[in-house]
Amino acid sequence: MSASNRLKDILENGEVAHLDCYLENYENDSETNEGIIKHIQSENLNLLHALNQREVIHILDRVLGGGEFESVLRDIAKEYLGTHDFKNKTSDQNYARKCADTLHDDIYLDISETFAGPNIMKIINTAKYVPLRIDVKERQMLRLIEGALEVSEYTDRVDVICENKSRRIVNEVRQVCAILSGLAVSFDYENGQKLVHDRNFKDNEIFFQNMFEIARRYKMLNPEKMRDSYGKLLYLLMDTQKEEIQELLQFKCCIPILTVYDFLNSKGCLELLNDPLLYEATRNIEDNKDRNLLNKSLTRKRMAIKDILSRYSIESSQGNNSKGIGGPFSRFWMYTRSNDSNIEENENCSGSGLISSSGGLFRNKNRELTDKKITKDELELCIYSLNDHNVFLYYNRDPINKMIQFLKDYFDPNCPSDINLSLIGSKGMSSRLNHDHNRQYFYVLQSLTMWREVMDNMMRLWCIAEDDLLDEKNRYRLGNTGQGIHRIQGAPRLYKAMCEIVSKVQSEVGSWVGSSVIHLGDRNVPNALMFIDKYLQVPKILSPIVLCLESIDEVINGNKYLKIFVENCFGGCEKLKKIILADFFKHGFDGGGADNFFDAGSCIDGRLTSAWNWCSRIESKAFFPIFLLCGFIGFDGKF
Repeated sequence: MSASNRLKDILENGEVAHLDCYLENYENDSETNEGIIKHIQSENLNLLHALNQREVIHILDRVLGGGEFESVLRDIAKEYLGTHDFKNKTSDQNYARKCADTLHDDIYLDISETFAGPNIMKIINTAKYVPLRIDVKERQMLRLIEGALEVSEYTDRVDVICENKSRRIVNEVRQVCAILSGLAVSFDYENGQKLVHDRNFKDNEIFFQNMFEIARRYKMLNPEKMRDSYGKLLYLLMDTQKEEIQELLQFKCCIPILTVYDFLNSKGCLELLNDPLLYEATRNIEDNKDRNLLNKSLTRKRMAIKDILSRYSIESSQGNNSKGIGGPFSRFWMYTRSNDSNIEENENCSGSGLISSSGGLFRNKNRELTDKKITKDELELCIYSLNDHNVFLYYNRDPINKMIQFLKDYFDPNCPSDINLSLIGSKGMSSRLNHDHNRQYFYVLQSLTMWREVMDNMMRLWCIAEDDLLDEKNRYRLGNTGQGIHRIQGAPRLYKAMCEIVSKVQSEVGSWVGSSVIHLGDRNVPNALMFIDKYLQVPKILSPIVLCLESIDEVINGNKYLKIFVENCFGGCEKLKKIILADFFKHGFDGGGADNFFDAGSCIDGRLTSAWNWCSRIESKAFFPIFLLCGFIGFDGKF
């Protein structure tokens, strides 16, 4: 009798005998299925652990189609693990074991060469500033705070000249808290009822602190999100940090950002940061046209994650004694993340799968933790938070590296060609510099190098910027910067950090071209929030240019009419690339974009101002149609 018929019989007749019979049959089926699973060789089971959901489904399809399991598994392993030499395999049993051992040895060999002392310290220092991913419950709270900030007109009402500004700020803060309470009631009636029962916000201090912290943490993990509401949030928190405001509100809104390091420290699991496998588990997997190499890299990463989960989580010490189909197969399905999943909210996931298991292919278990307080889900959050940071660097720092490489490949500082970088006699109306080819080459090189260092340290700079913004003793003043009324506030911590970065770049590139003045807390960069927002535009400026340059050959050579057009107008694809690069390296770094030399010029901030100015004039360039053909839609990114 089928399951649907048994269920129908039980519901309609209500006979206990049928239910007992069904349960007895289910237990027998479970034992039979468990026995079948036990007959699978442990080596093959390890290989199945290393595959993701899509790959396991592929195996099942071929087995159900009549293929022999061992043969199918061998073919799948060959395809996904990238192993090519199968002629010398003595048996299927030895093959699986050798494949696992080889992969294990390769990973540890690679890591032993790269994961030296400096790299360990780098990961530890990075973990101190990388925010922890928000979980499912926190995401629900995030919707509340985003909804409240979207409808709030806080900055429009507060940042104006008025007699009693403190009272106006208190009213606005209470309005936001009231909106949050109303949203909380609609989200969870019982808990929301407690929030508004006495109309006393002080009693709900922890609730609102967590709300604001989650929103700040989410923004740092996803710079493309909360473009408007994040500024409102920080300006609100800036005001609540004032002593007189805290006395009126009777609670403090700000708490430190929860970082990976702080979370691991609270769980007694800091030893994870010294584990060489963490390097493999958190590295970004770049797209590769060779499918075998790509799948091998993804498999190595999944196995590293699985091994870390099995050794450091509290579940591994308790063991898993589940019986029936749910126990063994949950390792294949319940903890699997498909490679094909599309994270729409730009959580910067690398696209690799995750299989959680109490076993593992890695046999080096010398550092077993005795007191494990962290669960697999929490450990997974930490791993993927560090991975998010590496993906952030891939999408924000790598375009700068590519532009540096383009500069070195297409231009020689000592041998200028007919298409060079000289600004002498330049036709650009905005140019404020007068560099020759050699001087402009090194000016561009050091500017790009400085931007790369800023991107590499963005999480640290962001944390420092929030410290300056939310410092109780660091007051701001309203002032007209030429672009409206802004909060002008000093940023001593951020200024010191930027001085260190500039000093490092100066020692790296040698002689310094131009000014090394850093604008912070003046009309050019009013506060630390504007600084972070300004440098987050660098990848938005460079990524479309890199995309165009990398797409030109495929787009132009794929159409004979476009190829003729480019040949006649620009002299070919390579010359077209050089023309685009020369125009950007000249007029994107010419000191223009402002009314005077103090606001633009060659200072640290002025270099980015010039690049913005070049972007605003892209439509007037002769090569602009080429940008459109290569998929260009703008420099603003996604909203």
